Amino acid sequence: MREIMTPVRASFRDAGRGRSRRFAAATRQRTLKPPPVAADTAPVTTLSHLIDAAAVIVLALGFYRSWRGRHERTYPGADIDARVSERTQQLEVTLEQLVAAQQAAQSTADGYSRLLARLGREVRTPMGAVLETADKLRLSPLNPRQQQLAEVLHRSARSVIDVIDDLREGSRLQNPATALAPVPFDPRAAVEDAVELLTPGAQAKGIEVVLALGRSLPTSCLASPARLRQVISNLVGYAIRETSQGQVVITGDAKPAHDGRLLLHFSVSDTGPGIPASLKSGLGLAMAKEQVDLMRGRIEVHSEPGRGTRFEFSIPVQPDRDLRESRAVSTLRGQRVLLIESHAAARAALAAQLEQYGVEMEIAADMTQALTRLRTASESAPFRAVLLDARLATSATPEGTLLRAIESDSRLATLRVVLLGLIPPEMDEASERLPRCVQATVSRPLRISRLIEALSSATPEEIAALVPDASAA
Repeated sequence: MREIMTPVRASFRDAGRGRSRRFAAATRQRTLKPPPVAADTAPVTTLSHLIDAAAVIVLALGFYRSWRGRHERTYPGADIDARVSERTQQLEVTLEQLVAAQQAAQSTADGYSRLLARLGREVRTPMGAVLETADKLRLSPLNPRQQQLAEVLHRSARSVIDVIDDLREGSRLQNPATALAPVPFDPRAAVEDAVELLTPGAQAKGIEVVLALGRSLPTSCLASPARLRQVISNLVGYAIRETSQGQVVITGDAKPAHDGRLLLHFSVSDTGPGIPASLKSGLGLAMAKEQVDLMRGRIEVHSEPGRGTRFEFSIPVQPDRDLRESRAVSTLRGQRVLLIESHAAARAALAAQLEQYGVEMEIAADMTQALTRLRTASESAPFRAVLLDARLATSATPEGTLLRAIESDSRLATLRVVLLGLIPPEMDEASERLPRCVQATVSRPLRISRLIEALSSATPEEIAALVPDASAA
C-alpha cells in the first residue's frame, strides 16, 4: 500500500502547488505491478488488487474534491464549467421546444390539407350547381328587381368558387419557399372581386362599403392575383367585423418605382373602435402580413382608440400591356353627369373616379334640386346621365318621384338614368319593366367597369380593354 500511496501523495502535493502536469506524468510512469502469484490464487489476488485500485480512486477523488473546495475561488475553470453546464441545459430545452413546434406545424399543415380537400369536395361541387342555377335564372323572364338579384347571386357564386380555388392552392400560398409564378391580371378587378364577396355581410350590418380605386392602377400587370385577393379579403373582412356603424373605404393607386416596376398602393379604412397600440401586433392578421412579405411589399397599420383603423400596404409589380386608351374614354370625356348619392364617402369617391375619365360631375343635394338642375341644363348644356342612389328612387318631389317626373318631361327624353344599388322592393316588383328613363342598374360595391358600361356607348370589347371585367382577369 505504501508503494501505491507514495506517488499519489506526491502528485497531490505537486497539484496543490499548481503543477498538475507533473501529476499526470507521474501517474502515467508509476503503474501498479502486483507480485507474481501462484496460478491457483490468481483470481483472488486480481480481485484484491481491483479493490485496492478502487480504493485509491475513491481516495484520490476525495482529495481532489477537498482541494478544489479550498481553491474554488482561484480555480480558473470553475466559472466556465458552470456556464457551459447552464448553456447546455438551455440548448437542450430549446431543442425540445423546436421539435415540439415542428411537430405542431406538421400537424397543422396536415389538417389544412385535409380541410382544403374537404372544401373542394363538399363546398365547390354544390356551389357549381348554384352557379349553374343562377345562370339559368338570369335567362328566365324576370322583373327588373328579380333580374338584378339573379345577377348578384351569379356573381357571388362565381366569387365563392374563385376563393375556393385560391384556397385549394393554400399550401402553396402559405409556404414561404414557394414562389408563385407571376401572371398577367387586372389588379382593379382582383380587388373588386374580393370586396364584392364581402359586401353582403356589410350591408346586413348597415355598413357602407366604398371602392375608390384610382385610374392610375394598370389594366394589366405581372404578379400573383391570388395573394392580392387574400390580403384584401383579410383586411376588409377584419374591418367589417370590427365596425358596427359607418363605412369601410378601400382605395388604390399606382406610381412608378425606381427600378422600372410599378408600386401598387392600397388602403383599407374603417370607422370602428380603433386598436390600442399594445394590440397592433396581435390582430390575427398574420396571414395578410405574410402574403405582403412574400410579394416583397410592406404593410402598416394606423389606429387610435375611438378613431377607426387604416391599413396600408404596397407591393411591387411588373407592368404589362395597358389598353387604357380606347373609344370608351372618348365617349366618356366631356359628358355631364348629375350624381344623387345619399352616402357622403361614396359620393366623393364616385365623383373622383369618374372625373379621372374626363366626366364632368355635378352633385345634387335632394330630388327637388336635381329636377330643377336637369330642366335648367336642358336648355343649354344638357346632362347626358343621372346616377341615382336606388335608396332615393322612391323619394318624392312636388311632382311625384324623380323618375316619374323625368319620364313625363319631354325636355328630358334623352336623359339616361343609372340606378346605383339594389332596386327597392316598393318600386312595383310586379312590374315587367322600370320607368323608360332607367337604362341600367349597377349593384354595390360600385365597380368602375360597370359604371363605364352604363354611361358609355362603347362596345363591351372596348370597355373590357379599358377596365377588364373579373372574368378577363
